[in-house]
Amino acid sequence: MVRLSFNLKPHCIMRHLTLALTTDGQNLQPLINLVRVIRPPRLQSVEWTVQRLEEIIKELRSDEILRNQWHTYIRSVLVVLDPLRTYTDLGILSNKGFLAETYDKISYNILPPAAQERELSYFLGKVFYKKDDFEWVAQVPHALWLELLEALGFQIQITAKHQEYILNAILVLAQRITAIGLEPEVVAKLPEMDDLQSPFLELNREVMHYVHHFKRNRAEYPNQNEEDYKHILVMLRQSEKDIKRLQKDKETLGISVELTYLILRLDQHLRRIRILLEIVQAPPQQVNSQKLLELLKELIEKRNTQYSLRRHFSDNLSYMAYKVVDNTSKRGEHYISTSSKEYWNMFKIALGGGFIVAFLACFKTLIYYWHLPPLGEAFMYSMNYSLGFILIHLMHFTLATKQPAMTASTIAASFGSGEKNAIQNTVQLIAQMVRTQFIALAGNVVMAFPAGLLLAWLFRLVMGHSIATPEKAVKLITELHPTHSNSVMYAAIAGVFLMTSGLISGLYENRVIYRNIPQRLREQPLLNKILSAKALDRFATYIGNNLGALAGNFYLGIFLGSMAAIGFIVGLPLDIRHVTFAAANVALAWDGTGFALSWHQALWVSLSVAAIGITNVIVSFGLSVIFALKSRNIDLRQMRLLIVALFKHFWKNPLAFFFPLKSSVKVKMQAT
Repeated sequence: MVRLSFNLKPHCIMRHLTLALTTDGQNLQPLINLVRVIRPPRLQSVEWTVQRLEEIIKELRSDEILRNQWHTYIRSVLVVLDPLRTYTDLGILSNKGFLAETYDKISYNILPPAAQERELSYFLGKVFYKKDDFEWVAQVPHALWLELLEALGFQIQITAKHQEYILNAILVLAQRITAIGLEPEVVAKLPEMDDLQSPFLELNREVMHYVHHFKRNRAEYPNQNEEDYKHILVMLRQSEKDIKRLQKDKETLGISVELTYLILRLDQHLRRIRILLEIVQAPPQQVNSQKLLELLKELIEKRNTQYSLRRHFSDNLSYMAYKVVDNTSKRGEHYISTSSKEYWNMFKIALGGGFIVAFLACFKTLIYYWHLPPLGEAFMYSMNYSLGFILIHLMHFTLATKQPAMTASTIAASFGSGEKNAIQNTVQLIAQMVRTQFIALAGNVVMAFPAGLLLAWLFRLVMGHSIATPEKAVKLITELHPTHSNSVMYAAIAGVFLMTSGLISGLYENRVIYRNIPQRLREQPLLNKILSAKALDRFATYIGNNLGALAGNFYLGIFLGSMAAIGFIVGLPLDIRHVTFAAANVALAWDGTGFALSWHQALWVSLSVAAIGITNVIVSFGLSVIFALKSRNIDLRQMRLLIVALFKHFWKNPLAFFFPLKSSVKVKMQAT
């Protein structure tokens, strides 16, 4: 084993490495050591690598014996490599599907697959073995890599054997593109793909013709095939255009994990076949060295990230996440008031939401006295929450803390719009959102507390005792203490679920489009028997417009109702606190204690309810904004500019964040 020192000068290291050179094509250690020498140390930039390469090139040019030794060794390594499967498979998803591919990546991270030592991908993995090698390799200028190859005595050219590999890879890729393009998921969204004139089918025919004639007449065909090559490029452009239709028309076509996986596979195949065609099409005397190096750098990156779960999820779920967030963005527009009329209308519908929550708080307290086992209690609590939230939606009322998860994506859409005044418009939008959230919270709490008192009084009038016994009342008050309980942490957990329910709403709205739910309901045999055509059409239309909201509310209820039971079962302090329920519970507890709360108890309970509300909103809104920005590929570092502008606006006009002032600017909200 050759021991290396970064203190040695480059020419000394090259001479030191030469001691281990052999003509055995299986011995990669000298190349591994060479890459180790030029790899930048952790605290160094790529300029360090550039300087090393320049000195190594200078030494190789000045020492013919050294150059010949390295040339002979590298040639012995390259001559045994088989690049076919690397060209067709590396960095390209298999046909197994998203879940199977995920499982493979997890298992290969634990136990890598058996090595195929003759394959180019094995060579790249051994030589460039660090996960971030592709970063510095990409930053080194093309010209410098070409100089290194020249200094080693290599000319950039495509041998007949390598040309055969490339042509075979192009053929394999074209046939796969045709198969993917005719998958039912793709044909269902682009029916014309089933036609014999589909660009995916036509591309395969053109490629087969191109490869067949290329192999039959290697001497003359490359100089006579310009027309055939142009036909292939036309089919490639048409295929790429159809992929963009699938991506851009999510509004009318919807999206799924399966379709996203197919889109990504198609895109990867088309990119790879295009670069291979550009390489093989170049005349032998004018080899496209730029494309060759681009391909090599891409292959190194794909090899370094081959089993990366983070990259896998990011690539496959980005389209899906964008569509989900886009749906919540459209719904979020309705939760931002831009005028005094909309502001006070939000207060009115928030009063309705607070009124229903008062009933739900009463029902939950009564369920508590049933003393059900943990799972039974979790089920009843969940149904109480879920049906109550659905009723709030059906009555066109609102629950304030659900709004941030919806409005966050609207704000991300404005921030990422690319317009000249995007930051200023987003600041105005946030101010509108904050004051809308403020008045909605006020409406919920202002109604939940007196409504809770009224229901507690009516219950005591009819039943002869309070809904909350003195013991239960003390428990309700103690659970809200800001320092002696985990109320703020539990409020943060509720905020996470509020954000998640917003994403679920977007997911189901996308599913309505993708699965064409309204039309399928209209054709459902049983519904056609029991409903008139007009009633069925209204029902299908309603489900199409509201399934996302109904599903989000239902799942939110499940999350909130089951958290305490999960915490009890696993032995962890898990629970939820929601500001509107907290206000209603204070009313029930006050009645249960015979209105015996002291002024300091009333003070810290009020502060705790406020802290719960603020935490609900901040966590829900913050996580939703991060998710929305990531789905639109917006750099989170740009948020600093927005935060600075936001503080400046608040300093100049703080009341605009709480009340609709006449000077407030109306902002056109964008959902694209």
